[in-house]
Amino acid sequence: VSGFSVEELSANKPVLSLIDSGQHGQFMEGVKNILAGIPYEPREYTAIRKDGSTFPVVVYSSLIYKEKEIFGFRGVAIDISRLKTMEEGIHRSEEKFRLLVENASDIVFSLDRAGNFTYISPQWSEILGHDTGALIGTPSAALIHPDDLPENVRAFRTVMEMGTRVRGIEYRIRHSDGTWRWHAQSAAPVRNASGEVVAYQGICHDITERKQTEDALRESEAHYRLLADNVSDVIWT
Repeated sequence: VSGFSVEELSANKPVLSLIDSGQHGQFMEGVKNILAGIPYEPREYTAIRKDGSTFPVVVYSSLIYKEKEIFGFRGVAIDISRLKTMEEGIHRSEEKFRLLVENASDIVFSLDRAGNFTYISPQWSEILGHDTGALIGTPSAALIHPDDLPENVRAFRTVMEMGTRVRGIEYRIRHSDGTWRWHAQSAAPVRNASGEVVAYQGICHDITERKQTEDALRESEAHYRLLADNVSDVIWT
């Protein structure tokens, strides 16, 4: 890993020469602490290879005793290059997901097993006016129209208890100004490493204008039927 042979490392090569110079103080502080009997916490360093390139390591260390006296200390350095690469890849993926969510036109939210908000995307404030920070930890049911709550409860149980996706749930949700807005929602279960459903992940969008158009159309058709039923002339289409 380092490029040095065992013989080269054993030939009184200073340990500090294997560590980035900017971390020498941190390393020596750790050495002083362990010699003073202070429990050593694993630390991350940048190690230097023989060719001058660097790689990340985590160092574990413990004291060596001889006849009940401190004789020295031993250390183990573990190359964590692959772990770092994985962490960076996960971070990039999370960043892409965050950007996608925050720039989407729909609202994305998460609920815990009790139905309380654990995450709400910024679009919520734009569409419904609420301060999303104030809603975290509060029950989502408090914002849903009482007439639509039973259907939402059934959907929540389907996701959380059966681990099944739900789609196209239409319901009214309260705007910060007190009015009701129609939303359509789809949701999916979130599972932990053991496969247990631990959260409810939902996505919804405003369909108020569509609902208003549908209502206006129904009223128009009802008015037309009433008119047709009460005139003496023949009407056909």
